[in-house]
Amino acid sequence: MVTVTAFLKHSNIGKAKQAEPYTASAHVRYITRKNAASLVYSERMPRQYHAVQRFLNAHEDTVRKNGRVIEKFIISVPHDISEADAVNVLRRFGNRIGKGEAPFLFALHGFDGRNHHAHFIFIDKGEDGKRVFGLSERGSTAKLKLAWEEVANGAFEDLGYEVRVKVHEGYQEEAANDNREEVAPLDPDTPLEPTADSADSPAEIQQPEDDDVDDEIGKVDLANIGVDPVANIKFMHSQVAEREMLQTARARVEQARNAYVALRNQRERVAQDAGDFYQDSLPTLMASHEANKQLAEHQTPTGDLKGFGLSVFGLSVFKTKTRKQAEQVKAHARNLELAANQVEYTRKAYDQRLLHLDSQASQAEQDAHAHQAVLTRIYGADEEIDAAESYLKTTIEDVGLIVSLEDAMSAYLEGAITTDEYRTFLLEAGYKAELQLLDEQLAQGEGQSL
Repeated sequence: MVTVTAFLKHSNIGKAKQAEPYTASAHVRYITRKNAASLVYSERMPRQYHAVQRFLNAHEDTVRKNGRVIEKFIISVPHDISEADAVNVLRRFGNRIGKGEAPFLFALHGFDGRNHHAHFIFIDKGEDGKRVFGLSERGSTAKLKLAWEEVANGAFEDLGYEVRVKVHEGYQEEAANDNREEVAPLDPDTPLEPTADSADSPAEIQQPEDDDVDDEIGKVDLANIGVDPVANIKFMHSQVAEREMLQTARARVEQARNAYVALRNQRERVAQDAGDFYQDSLPTLMASHEANKQLAEHQTPTGDLKGFGLSVFGLSVFKTKTRKQAEQVKAHARNLELAANQVEYTRKAYDQRLLHLDSQASQAEQDAHAHQAVLTRIYGADEEIDAAESYLKTTIEDVGLIVSLEDAMSAYLEGAITTDEYRTFLLEAGYKAELQLLDEQLAQGEGQSL
């Protein structure tokens, strides 16, 4: 008989202080996404993708303004347990805590590897509308953990498994402060030993009826990462790649947003300059207009200047007073027309510049939305993205702590890990001298000669 540590993380989504309305439906959409969930099961609520969201939105509308919409659990399942039997056990658990009345849904994650766990949502309400388990009460999370231990071990025995679970030993100390809303990291769905001491959606703001406490969030239990240095180094390498992809995507979003802000600011400055120029140039345009009106008074209906003048070989030899006045008015009007044309040219240049900046800003805004959409599709809301990055950082650091340099070097020399994986380990674990030596040897073409 083997006893393994069980983890159950409990948080909730409250209506009053959630970041956005209908966070519960967003959470269920996230935990049931096809690229992460291998199986979704529910009772007394739909399980189809859109139907369950409509169900939760309608449920939220009936919840009092400071009430809870759903309870959230992340529950580890021993890797010995098959997917079908995990469904059986979790179904028993949901009906036990809900007394066969409360709605629940769970999604299985990590069953393609060794990190078996479930994301479980539960509505603490019976057929009469009253609470059935009392998960908002102090000490309820400790009761919940003990219920899981009891149900799981009974089911494992019935199903013939030689494995039992022991709830994380800290639950007694947590009893006084266990009913909290917490920030938890995204589930990376990687082939680790089972730990559910993680979550893959952001915390909601704590409800007034709950007490907040400090907790170690997003920390991978070192005893459950695994004992195989090769698997751990490969895991670290995959997490580093995931972190770089996430950070690159976030950098693109930030770059596009900064470009948008810079372009909008630049447009405002150009628009201000254009407005000032428009105002300052009005007298020039008005003067040109008046000069043309005055010129028309010195012209005949055919457009010729009034008065008489005589020229010989291009030289003026005689002009009447009327002709002299007409020529002076024409010259003045011509000068003002040139100035007005320059004003119009400058105005059009401003207009074109503003249109160009509008187009650039619009494109930058679209780029930011597109990059953000990719992040949201993969990880969820901004809080979930932050949690994912924090979780990746923590797991990478933890692997660097538990794998020794000697084990990593042996794995590299034996060809169990690639040069890139070994280099990643040295870099992330802080072995600067060994990393420099490796880079020098690689530059010299010495390969694995250490």
